[in-house]
Amino acid sequence: EKYLTLIRANGHFLNVNLPDWKFPPLSPLVLTFGQVNISGSLIGSPKEIEEMLAFAAEKNIRPWITVLPMKDVNKAIEDFNAGKPRFRFVLEN
Repeated sequence: EKYLTLIRANGHFLNVNLPDWKFPPLSPLVLTFGQVNISGSLIGSPKEIEEMLAFAAEKNIRPWITVLPMKDVNKAIEDFNAGKPRFRFVLEN
């Protein structure tokens, strides 16, 4: 909530993707009197995606994934249903 007070009147808070943390409770007073708009998106614009990929390549940022061979697809499904992957399973041929 303290970050929302940093946003100018009629400003926007855009949460891109799903956070790995519990989203904090929001005060209706801060939203109303601060005239703050909150929205979310699973992806950015094509230009933002291009910039993000260039940044990731430059900084050698790697995804948090578990790679499994395609032959283990049934295990991947079982583990997925059990909530085992932290982020993503990737099946590889």
